Amino acid sequence: MRCKFWTQEEIDLLVALYPDHSNGEIVRKIKKTKKSVQAKAFLLGLKKSKEYTAAYKRKGQFKKGHKPFNKGKNMSEYCSPEVVEKMKKTQFKKGQKPQNTSPLGYECIRPDKSGRSYIYVKAHEDKPMILKQRYIWEKAYGPIPKGCAIVFKDGNSLNVTLENLICLTRGGLAVRNSIHNYPEELKKTIKLKNKIVKKIAKSKT
Repeated sequence: MRCKFWTQEEIDLLVALYPDHSNGEIVRKIKKTKKSVQAKAFLLGLKKSKEYTAAYKRKGQFKKGHKPFNKGKNMSEYCSPEVVEKMKKTQFKKGQKPQNTSPLGYECIRPDKSGRSYIYVKAHEDKPMILKQRYIWEKAYGPIPKGCAIVFKDGNSLNVTLENLICLTRGGLAVRNSIHNYPEELKKTIKLKNKIVKKIAKSKT
């Protein structure tokens, strides 16, 4: 089968249509296969417009106030007895859990937005996993006061032992992380660095 080359006229039409039309519409107008249209758009670096993408997403969504046809109905009201029996075989039974359900006490490591890693633990059967440092602290001392955070004495977020945890207010946490808690020599170095950075910034203006 011979390869059908794109003419400049077809390429211009693709560039004009691609951002705001579906690939199906483009195929009908240009008379090319869907694969050919997708491949050419990729090679040309073409993208769908934000308006088209937003409209496409809304197209598959339920409208506000929409009510499912089976709302408040028993399955037998809209399915035949045969279909009901078939569906029962694949339905979850009461109390049944998915195969990938994590057991109590399960732990995993997850990074936060800054990339710092923390340990999470499954402490309750039907609740999301929680930070292990919070779980250990509350187990020993009760609920954490509002506006407080549990931090690590040695700064290692993976060293989660009761002895390595401190409960601080947000203000106390800010003070702890400030320059005033560093050794004198380190304080001088940080101040000197800040001065150099400021001088460099001024020289560029």
